Amino acid sequence: MPKSERPALAILKFINTSSQKGGERFRPWEYGIPAMLTTDLEQTSMFIMVERLRLNDILREHEMQQAGLTDPATALAVGKLATAKYVLSGTFMVTGQELRIHVQVFSVEGGTLLGEASAKGRVDRFFLVEKDAFVKVTRVLNIMLEEEKQARIVGAVETKSLEASLKNYSGETALIKVHELEKTGNRREIAELMKYAKQMFTEALEFDPGYDRAKINISRMINAIPMTL
Repeated sequence: MPKSERPALAILKFINTSSQKGGERFRPWEYGIPAMLTTDLEQTSMFIMVERLRLNDILREHEMQQAGLTDPATALAVGKLATAKYVLSGTFMVTGQELRIHVQVFSVEGGTLLGEASAKGRVDRFFLVEKDAFVKVTRVLNIMLEEEKQARIVGAVETKSLEASLKNYSGETALIKVHELEKTGNRREIAELMKYAKQMFTEALEFDPGYDRAKINISRMINAIPMTL
């Protein structure tokens, strides 16, 4: 589909419903799982993906609570403000060695829930769980991909390292906070967050030297390239 004809799709921050005991470790996936789904859905060439920073700006400007993103009314309101045709919201839970992802798919124009998708599996195989969720979301959206193209997207895993993924998205979460603080002029806190983010990207690459997303993130910091998370 030509890019000019593609509908906009927004994927909101996912809510971590893991128990407090041990669940904090997986908080980076509140942005990480949506980021992985964004990459996969963008590769279908069917949508224009709304940038994460734009969604965060909308939430802040309209004083919407991040915790309320699983509420259909909030999800649809954000979708309208982002001029998106579709909105995905979701939750994830880590229990013991199991990861569960649940996604809701909304039609902004119709103001309705199109459907839901759930996936589960071993937390150390999180990349397979995310790919399963992606495939199920495409079915809800009635995306008919050629077998070869779907296999290519499913096979393109950004990292298989659990620790690398959590480190990278800890860094990205810090950069999102930097963006939020840029208007307040709190330079000291911004500097500390930037230092932390760079450290997280560096550690991610120690766990997986071939992790391209982490490489790009650290390169952008070094070259002061604006974020488009």
